[in-house]
Amino acid sequence: MAWTYRDYEWIVSHYPWMETSVSVALVRDASVDVVLDAITVSDEGSETGLVAVNNRDVELVGVAAIADRWTIAVSSTAWSMEDVPTLSADREIVHFSGVLANYSFSVWNDGERVSYCDPLLRCGSGPDDSVPEPLRTLMQQAGFSIESNDEEDTDGRMADGKFHIVDGCIAMVANHTGVSITPDFLESAAFEVGSVRY
Repeated sequence: MAWTYRDYEWIVSHYPWMETSVSVALVRDASVDVVLDAITVSDEGSETGLVAVNNRDVELVGVAAIADRWTIAVSSTAWSMEDVPTLSADREIVHFSGVLANYSFSVWNDGERVSYCDPLLRCGSGPDDSVPEPLRTLMQQAGFSIESNDEEDTDGRMADGKFHIVDGCIAMVANHTGVSITPDFLESAAFEVGSVRY
């Protein structure tokens, strides 16, 4: 069974700032310290729960172990992707970000970006600008339709009039990694905190 945006509709109501600006990455086979060092400029201690991280400063990122072999990084601001190729050497990173309706979803493997799409505009970066596989399948599993139909307007809205980009991207991350992000995890996880590298 695949997760859909409906499984994650809670995330924007719990963390409303995510509709304006968010960056989330799951990194396989990397410790919290390795991820924190790659995407931050300074260590800012630790916090319990994502609300505590965000309440301190919007330019902070919280990093925590989330599942066997996976580490999550969450911030209310986009961080520099400059070190992602190095961080993804010998490992995989699933990343999405959205800042003021500019969205990207990408998968990195062994130092290379292997897939990319804009989940709002339903386009990729290839010659024909279509969403590449496997992201096309991930988008459909998450509840996005790639072509317009009765369930979705041509501007990307779902039947309820909302875009569901953040909750849909969380579902895409879950379907790709097999790791479900839960309300309990985000409320109670021990996050190591750092200042975002721009």
